Amino acid sequence: MIRPPSTGFNDRSVSFVVNYVLVIAITAVLITGIIIAGGSFVEDQREQVIAGEMRIIGNHIAGNLEQVDRYARAGPTSEAYINQSFSTDVTGSTWSVELDERGDTSQVVVNSTRPEVSVRVNATTQISVDDDSYADSGKISVVYEPPPSGPVLVIRDA
Repeated sequence: MIRPPSTGFNDRSVSFVVNYVLVIAITAVLITGIIIAGGSFVEDQREQVIAGEMRIIGNHIAGNLEQVDRYARAGPTSEAYINQSFSTDVTGSTWSVELDERGDTSQVVVNSTRPEVSVRVNATTQISVDDDSYADSGKISVVYEPPPSGPVLVIRDA
């Protein structure tokens, strides 16, 4: 039997190194995929938590709007308002609130900054809302403004 000339390397050592490099490369690709998938999962969960917290805030403000609406319609009044304090952030994201009137429906719109999430909550009011009213997070006032500037319901920073 004739043997080919020796190159000085052991064929087994070459296949061991190749196998080792392949295992490291495949492991790196798998770990990177898991990290990327896990990161987007965590971000989705965070957005859902923020939306849930903002929905609670929106419900409170919508309830305040409805209550001030009832106060103002109950009798001759020049002043009706409710102040309420909220957290300045929701899951680490700052937020703001504004009013929107679409036809017969008044809506409280709560928006967060990072990530950008928006939640709309309906409020049943007979007095119109001021579409330009806006408040940042924290202490918020829901105010009835009588004529001559109103009658209108507004929100503002307290």
